[in-house]
Amino acid sequence: MSDIYIKMQEVDKAFHGFLASQNITFGIEKGHIAALLGPSGSGKTTILRMIAGLTQPDCGQVCIAGKCINHVPANKRDIGFVFQNYSLFRHMNIFDNVAFGLKVKKKKKVEINRRVTELLELVGLSNLRECYPYQLSGGQRQRVAFARAVATNPQVLLLDEPFAAIDRQIRKELRVWLRDMIKKLGITSIFVTHDQEEAMELADDIIVINQGKIEQIGTPFQLYTNPKSVFVANFIGDAMKFEPEEWLAGFAFDKQVEQVLIRTENVYVFRMDEKPELKYYNIGIINSVSYYGSYSELYISCQGKSIIARQAGSAEQLCVGEEVKVHIRELFVCFKNDIEKMVNREDV
Repeated sequence: MSDIYIKMQEVDKAFHGFLASQNITFGIEKGHIAALLGPSGSGKTTILRMIAGLTQPDCGQVCIAGKCINHVPANKRDIGFVFQNYSLFRHMNIFDNVAFGLKVKKKKKVEINRRVTELLELVGLSNLRECYPYQLSGGQRQRVAFARAVATNPQVLLLDEPFAAIDRQIRKELRVWLRDMIKKLGITSIFVTHDQEEAMELADDIIVINQGKIEQIGTPFQLYTNPKSVFVANFIGDAMKFEPEEWLAGFAFDKQVEQVLIRTENVYVFRMDEKPELKYYNIGIINSVSYYGSYSELYISCQGKSIIARQAGSAEQLCVGEEVKVHIRELFVCFKNDIEKMVNREDV
């Protein structure tokens, strides 16, 4: 049986008549990193704040380590919190920022010095202990906020959009760093994000939130390969929307199918003299090619439809204006309240 450490059970929260969270139920295993993923205004931060004790649920239970903490004050929950803007104390140097929680808990001076020194070394900021927040880069401030949040050895770490204030070019490096730090410390963690790439790279489990409700819970692989709703299929990965028409060679659609979703990596493009054995394909014209280093995107006009194919490496051998074979390996078919994966009959 899995070791569920953080649990929310049938939690609702309304603000001035607006239901921000509806029947929120999930469990997170001890030591796991979970992402609350969804668009802005979907209710992600409300859930995080209810776990932290900064917002009280209207009904339901919030539990940590098997104990209901609904009525436990925020400062008694033993939770570390990294705010979106880090909320570092501007008048304190880096050492004192990290030491703040330990001083509040009235730890001995020698213990504070040992713990802060240990953490600053862990996050790679030992040489900046006397500096002030304004003297640091965004990435460095994020590391300080992390060190401060874990200084008291909390049982849970919560992070609200931890990379929102950081330049895009260094986010990926910091995501790898943050996951490594959390795993080294073994803290059960939840972070809020609207960035699917961030969630896919950092989280063990992703909880997809939409309009205050949970759409789906699963690993990054499960959500990407087996979405349970149209919203998840669109939100996790890049999906193109089409009507279920006959031009999609190799597929037979039921009358109940309302929409078809196709991911760029499932569109295969061949020259007209390639793959003579291929039975199910459409003929298209390449309108443009965008090169992104590790992959290329081909923009193709196919049976009057615009379709994108993503291919690994360079696609320079395929020229704009060239006639090509377009083969779709798999797609998702959408019904009123359901979604299913369908594989091209040639690839079954």
